Amino acid sequence: MKVLWLLNEMLPDLAVALGKPSPIGGGWLVALSRALRQEGTIRLGVASRVVGGNRFSISLGGIQHFTVPAPPKGFGLLRPTKQMLHRYQEIVDEFSPDVIHVHGTEWYGGMVTVHNRMGRPVIIALQGLIDYHRRHLLGQLGFMDIVMSRTVREWVLFSGLWKQRAQWNKRSAVEREIISGHRAFVGRTLWDRAHLRYMNPNSEYFHCHEMVQKEFFRREWLVSNANRHTIFSPSASYPLKGFHVLVKAVAILRREFPGIQVRVPLATFRGSSDRKGIFARMGGDGYSSYLDALIAKLDVGGNITPLGPLSSEQMAQEMLDAHVFVLSSFVENSPNTMAEALIVGVPCVVSLAGGVPSLIDDGHNALGFSPGDEVVLAEQIRRIFINSDLANQLSKAGRKTALSRYSPEPIVKRMTEIYRAIARGDRAGILETPLGEAF
Repeated sequence: MKVLWLLNEMLPDLAVALGKPSPIGGGWLVALSRALRQEGTIRLGVASRVVGGNRFSISLGGIQHFTVPAPPKGFGLLRPTKQMLHRYQEIVDEFSPDVIHVHGTEWYGGMVTVHNRMGRPVIIALQGLIDYHRRHLLGQLGFMDIVMSRTVREWVLFSGLWKQRAQWNKRSAVEREIISGHRAFVGRTLWDRAHLRYMNPNSEYFHCHEMVQKEFFRREWLVSNANRHTIFSPSASYPLKGFHVLVKAVAILRREFPGIQVRVPLATFRGSSDRKGIFARMGGDGYSSYLDALIAKLDVGGNITPLGPLSSEQMAQEMLDAHVFVLSSFVENSPNTMAEALIVGVPCVVSLAGGVPSLIDDGHNALGFSPGDEVVLAEQIRRIFINSDLANQLSKAGRKTALSRYSPEPIVKRMTEIYRAIARGDRAGILETPLGEAF
């Protein structure tokens, strides 16, 4: 059976072959592609958007890769160009897939297959939902917060958070067209199922969890080995991720735990308390400028360490070393980093936003807080800091849940069943939610 994936990014093997930087994130796609290849009955093809690239086809590790050249601002495209559609059709004709699997509704990939444009059975993977995420992009930042933190570069280029929100509004309209123009979708949470049903009452929903890379299964957290009062947070990229909420919580906790440390990858803020004045706001992005100003105001520069991009091995090690993992987002569907943290066993404090309540049992395998509430966030972190018994309980329960939910074999089996059901047009016995899920 042949399955063609449509991706907005290259998988690492292709990036290496083309001499390009390996993409950051998307670890579940790497894990699933490798597992499907090993499963033996699925022949996988992957069509990847490459900005400024050439048409290219190569087999790597048993997976057939195809490139789709995109204009220089390919990620900002709302719809594929005629040339891109022609290339996608070439790939479909050459590979002749039984099923096309589009990963995500946030980009234009679904416009390639909308209304059966390619003449093949299609399933869409629900990841984030721009239509909902755009409402929380600013993460409760006020008007003056955004104005005062906007960099000179953003003023000159007319860019920044407001422009990003306007772009997300446009992308939301395309996403609604994608969702209404397809029938079959795969998701994981009550949240994504509810929003799908709202936007497309005639849709079919298949349940399947995302894969987690093997590096996280190889490690097991122990409180005795953790760096005390150290927090690992997965993102500070834009306000929706809520890192500023964690910064405020750290200021509260610092009174009791002066040595508290937060480590966060992919951070573009400096993290020190000495970045002041107009020269600090010349380049970069406004949210990083806002974080620098907030860190300076709260005098927690010595407590926060911005990190660069991390490999999956490095991410797993950071989780192993931390005392607490914190997810502070204003909305998520099924955050992969939370799944990774649960597998490692680091105690988790997570915002009860979007699909997260479908994936944790608050008070049993993780501690929750309302999105944006830094006071409760601080208190939940404090409970773990002062109570090793609670930390161990959360660790064991979280790891037990995650090892069961994210075990590779059932996920591969389920995904293969879904592909076959889509290909033959017979969904009987496949649509129901697996037993043991929260909904």
